[in-house]
Amino acid sequence: MSRIAFPYPTLFPHVRQQGCWEASIDGNQRLFREGSGSWDYDCHLEVGCRLPWTPVTLFEQADLGPLLDGARLAVVISTGSSEGTGRRFVATDLPVRDCLPDDDGEGTTVRINLESACLCNRIKACLYIYSAGGEIAGINLLSGSILYREEATLQLEGDLGSFPIRSLGFSSHNLGSGLWLVDCQAESPEDPLISSVVLLLNSDRPEFIEQLQSESEQTGILRWAIRSDVMASALSWLLLNDELSFDVNLEWPDGSLGAIAIGWLSSLGVNRQAALQQLIEEMRREPGRFRQRCQSACALSAEDAP
Repeated sequence: MSRIAFPYPTLFPHVRQQGCWEASIDGNQRLFREGSGSWDYDCHLEVGCRLPWTPVTLFEQADLGPLLDGARLAVVISTGSSEGTGRRFVATDLPVRDCLPDDDGEGTTVRINLESACLCNRIKACLYIYSAGGEIAGINLLSGSILYREEATLQLEGDLGSFPIRSLGFSSHNLGSGLWLVDCQAESPEDPLISSVVLLLNSDRPEFIEQLQSESEQTGILRWAIRSDVMASALSWLLLNDELSFDVNLEWPDGSLGAIAIGWLSSLGVNRQAALQQLIEEMRREPGRFRQRCQSACALSAEDAP
């Protein structure tokens, strides 16, 4: 790993190998580099990092023993298509002394549970060991000084992985017996897609959810139908809502509802405000024709995918 220059003693020079990051998805183990496989945002997700060293030994090797009692380990999770528009939160923050050695005594494993429905696009996990402050070899360390840092990214693969998906009992919420529902809520096109569009799956129909999770060829048609419905529903909600003031000529933040809408509209051949107005009129007069165009655009994007 690269060495990072710090104006104070750190653990970096004594860490010869980064941790091994893996995810447990409904009990199935996958390394971060392998991706998440068939991802439906309703799985039980646990993230783990096995560090090939024990903190106590590492502090001793770095001659930072006096800092050990006040040192803490934190894992910060970022999710979304970009850190500027996604979600970032502290998943765990605990004293380094609480990080006990594994059974073999040769390393330490940190595990955290994540709420899958609040994730989007990817997981970027950053592990920090930081100090509460102190003095080492005549050098005063401020509280919060980073003694070690590493990161790893897990891609949430799959063609439905660009927005949150949640299961919900439709009957108990007076939503009928349909299979899915696209829920859109935003105050501005600048809002992140992760908080603006949610695909709700009817948990009263477990056979449908099971089929959607399948990787068979038949599932491809179902996913295509859902993608086109998400596209049509979100665009209709956005473009027919005068309060949102969407402009196709503006540059919206990466990962925002507006930026995603620009991409969708481009696939429909709409790149100017005049063409956008024509599309809005079509949505009002012939909503079925508009949805058919969305189906065609999603079919083309699926054919272009590797």
